[in-house]
Amino acid sequence: MNQIVDRQNILRGIDELGYKDKLFLLSYIAKNLQKSGFKTHHQLTELKGLGKEIWQKCDVENYVQNERASWD
Repeated sequence: MNQIVDRQNILRGIDELGYKDKLFLLSYIAKNLQKSGFKTHHQLTELKGLGKEIWQKCDVENYVQNERASWD
């Protein structure tokens, strides 16, 4: 069966549910997402190493000296 048809059948089924059953389903989906590792917050440490390839060919000491010289 086609995924689009499956989704349409599921949505029709949800429309037919009563208020309490819809709340139960919403709670079930939210808990399922939490268990599956759905993240809404990130840690700063996740950025470690990001963009390091940009600096691989750069002489960092020279770069810092040039930046400091531009402050004058």
